[in-house]
Amino acid sequence: MPRALRSNSTAPAVWNLEAHQQNANQQLLSQMAGINPGANALAVPPVAPPAPVVAEVWKRNPYSGDFNPGTKLGNSTFIEKTKGLPEADRLDLTKRNSQAIHRYLLARETLMGHVVTKVPIEYNLDGTIKKTANLLTQYQQMTLHNLQQAAIARYDTPLGVGVPIPQAPFTMRTLDPGTDIDDKKQFYLQVHSSVVVHIIKNGLTVQGYSDLLLQKDKFAFYNATTGETEYDGPIMMFLLFQKTDPSTIVGLDSVLKQIENAKLGDYTNDVDAMLTAIENLYKTLRDNHRAPENYRRLILDALATGPNHYFNEFIQRIEDDVESGIGANAEIFTDSLITAARTKYNNMDQKGIWNKVDPRDAKIMALTTMVETMKGNQKGGTVLAVESQNQAAWQNKTTNNDFIDGLARWRIKNVGESKVVDGKTFYWCPHHVKEGKWNGMYVLHRPDQHKGKRAKSDAAPAANLAKDTLKQENKSGGTAADLQLQSKLKTVMCTNLCMSSEDVDRLFEEAKN
Repeated sequence: MPRALRSNSTAPAVWNLEAHQQNANQQLLSQMAGINPGANALAVPPVAPPAPVVAEVWKRNPYSGDFNPGTKLGNSTFIEKTKGLPEADRLDLTKRNSQAIHRYLLARETLMGHVVTKVPIEYNLDGTIKKTANLLTQYQQMTLHNLQQAAIARYDTPLGVGVPIPQAPFTMRTLDPGTDIDDKKQFYLQVHSSVVVHIIKNGLTVQGYSDLLLQKDKFAFYNATTGETEYDGPIMMFLLFQKTDPSTIVGLDSVLKQIENAKLGDYTNDVDAMLTAIENLYKTLRDNHRAPENYRRLILDALATGPNHYFNEFIQRIEDDVESGIGANAEIFTDSLITAARTKYNNMDQKGIWNKVDPRDAKIMALTTMVETMKGNQKGGTVLAVESQNQAAWQNKTTNNDFIDGLARWRIKNVGESKVVDGKTFYWCPHHVKEGKWNGMYVLHRPDQHKGKRAKSDAAPAANLAKDTLKQENKSGGTAADLQLQSKLKTVMCTNLCMSSEDVDRLFEEAKN
């Protein structure tokens, strides 16, 4: 028979879950506080400290800011920033490549940092920087002294205000960027300068870079302790501009004059190329606070110098609106004018009608040139051929004050071994004799070059003279009158018709053929 449970029985204390949980919590708190709860207490492992939180760096350009090329990431950044041109496309350090070199460097402006874009050019009395300039666009405001002063502050100890630049070689002090915050800042500046050096090196040919290194005493810094040598990139860039860009030395007036004298013929009649060149020149003036107030007028004048009749009419309509102050283009902005001219040129070029349309005046002038040239050649035997005819008309007359039997008196009057008349040298030759009239004559050949027997008469001396003259002129490629005419016509066609010198020469060649 089963046993009956007592109604007043209770569960042992071990089953009191609430009390047991409280005891466990107290033991855990005691262990964390370092209190020994007893031999039977459970051991709790120590809690590790939280890992330090690394500040997140926010950059739109992964290659901007400071970096250490000694690290793996810094090394890859340095290599990527200093990529230059392919070997076959690298540039010689010549004036001819001035624009190409400048474009190459401008395209890498954001990779070079403040060592290029904020070069100190003026200082306060306490040595702080008062004014900076951009080496890529405002180098006309700088001197070599400005660049060397900034470089010395990067590699050595900054110079005081008014202290002259020391004699080369320049020294470089040893840095401890790991522990010294000021050395760390200076280290990063040197890294940015090194980036500029390698960008320049990787854009020039081996010969071009070697030519630049001929002046390395102006930008090399030596560390006597470590034996290291570093080149300063901004100084190298300034010297590069001095060698390739004459405006660095001549000044901003020459830049303005290039805009004022711009003609399409100087750019093979390429409107886009001329406008691009003018825009670059204007940017230089604007960055140096010398922008011309009549910029729109200068653009209009330059655009009107082309050989295309229809394009010139397009520009003339805009100019008429501007000058009259009425019409759709009366208040046109310079940028809008440049865009309109580019669009018109590109459309005409795409349709193939830019080079096919010759100005009507140029055609007339070309025909005039051909006619006048042929006239000159027909005279050609030239003036002396006409003189021969005139003298022949005098053959029927005996004498007058200027001629004897049709021969000019000065030809038979001996006043010396030679005589210059109308720019030609005549020599006295005693072999030309006419009985009772003359015993010698001034001719174009020397006496020792006289051919044939001594003539008793010279029935046609003027004709012989014309013949000799023709031989000489044929050797020289044309008569003096022809050459003078051609020169005058070329001037008119280049000035009034806005044709390039090469186009005019080509027209003359076609006329000769």
